[in-house]
Parts: sequence; structure tokens; C-alpha cells
Amino acid sequence: MATTRDDTLTLVQFAPALGVRNASPFCLKTEALLVSSGQPYVTENWADPRKAPKGKLPLLRHRGQLIADSTFIRRYLESTFAIDFDEGLSEAERGVADAFVKLCEEHLYFILFYARWMEEANWPVLRDAYFGAIPALLRPLITTQIRKQSFNVMKGQGLGRHSREELYALGAADLRSIAGFLGDKPFFMGERATSADATVYAWLSSILDTSLASPLQDAARAHATLVSYTARLGQHYFG
Repeated sequence: MATTRDDTLTLVQFAPALGVRNASPFCLKTEALLVSSGQPYVTENWADPRKAPKGKLPLLRHRGQLIADSTFIRRYLESTFAIDFDEGLSEAERGVADAFVKLCEEHLYFILFYARWMEEANWPVLRDAYFGAIPALLRPLITTQIRKQSFNVMKGQGLGRHSREELYALGAADLRSIAGFLGDKPFFMGERATSADATVYAWLSSILDTSLASPLQDAARAHATLVSYTARLGQHYFG
């Protein structure tokens, strides 16, 4: 049967920025999962995520449906195409993999956010990359408010109440945990790629491959295994 436009998997994401394939680790994770699925897909870049059902990207469009959030996109791919991204893992190993995914998405994410949005040297670069469509004269005024509101979210989560030094110490500890578990394995859980690799790679690439320097990037570069893993997985997913 011929593939119709409605059958095409369309990943709606942000445009490349800050020296990485996608400035959003959630978008990068989702594209890695799409590659792993073996299904053909196309990408579509949006500048304004407010049009998305949950006000965030990534978004998957398929067969008249809009699937929001990288976790639900993964579940959709698995159920629609009978895929198990973690095939071969025991229940205990699946639990470990999920715990590291949560470490990246619920903890390390906010420290990455701080390194990008709250470092004074990085903020102007990020501001112009993310909000370049706003006229230059209005951009500082509008984006200062956006920045403040975004940091308030981090304060509400809890990590935003720590000092800069405390935050980067927590980030360095996360990276040590990732490096310690990875060891010399070719993939995060062993001999083959799993869903955990899509997430861990996306976060490490967002830290290591970006043009924005920070103590978090320095902490990641101190682990040769993380540097080599990130380069290796970039080749694995995107050639």
C-alpha cells in the first residue's frame, strides 16, 4: 500500500541552534527514538511552541493525531509499530534505565537550563538564538520577562533555590553517576542501544556539543567516557 501524507511520521521540533542538532534535549531524544524505530519520518520546525497541545515541543503528527511529550511519543511508537526499545532488558534493568532517564529529565535538565539561561555570558547568545524573531529593539524588554518567568518555574521545582556553586556540584554528581554506570560499555545498558541511550545521549550532547561554555560542560568533559560515548552515539543515530 502506498504511503499517504497522513501516514508520514512528522516530528515537530525547534530549529537547530547553539551548535547542536536541536537545542531542546527532548526534541533530540525524540528524533533518536524515531531513528531507532526504523520508521521513515520527516521534521518540521516551529519557532513558537504555544501552538502545540501542551504548549511545548516535541510533537509528533501521525494519522490525524498530535502526540505531545517525548515520553508519550515513545509509547505511541511502541504501540503503533509493535516496537520494544528495551527488548532484552530484564525488569530490574528496565527500572535502572528508567531511573537514569528521570535523572536526566527531572534533575539534570534544570541544571542545564541554568547553564544556558542564567549564566550572564550565555544569556545574550541564547536570547538571540531562541527569540530572534522578536524585533531587536523590543527583544531585551520582552525576553527579560520571559527569563524571569522561566527561572521562577525552576524555583518552584526547588533546584532554583540553590546557589550557583551548589547547582553545578549537583550537576557534576549527576554526570559522575552517569559515567560510573556507563563504564566501558558500548551502550548505556550494555551491548545494544535502548531507550535510555536516546535520553542520555540527548542530554550529554546538549551539554558537550553546545557552543555555550559552563561549569556543567567542564564537568562533563572531565569524563573521557562521556565524551567518547556522546560522539559514538551521535554517529550511531545520525551518521
